[in-house]
Amino acid sequence: MESTESFNEAIAENDQVVVDYFADWCGPCKQQTPILEELSGTIDAPVLGVDTDEHNGLAA
Repeated sequence: MESTESFNEAIAENDQVVVDYFADWCGPCKQQTPILEELSGTIDAPVLGVDTDEHNGLAA
């Protein structure tokens, strides 16, 4: 996610959204990334990634 504005836009424009909250230092977060990438190709909803270190306000 590039910005709070793009996050809010994606939420507003879609009925369903999958949001992955992660941090670069988080090992389990890195393990689930390929699973979420695969999921994004199989569902009719955007899969968003939010780096909680960069956008901690979105994780609150």
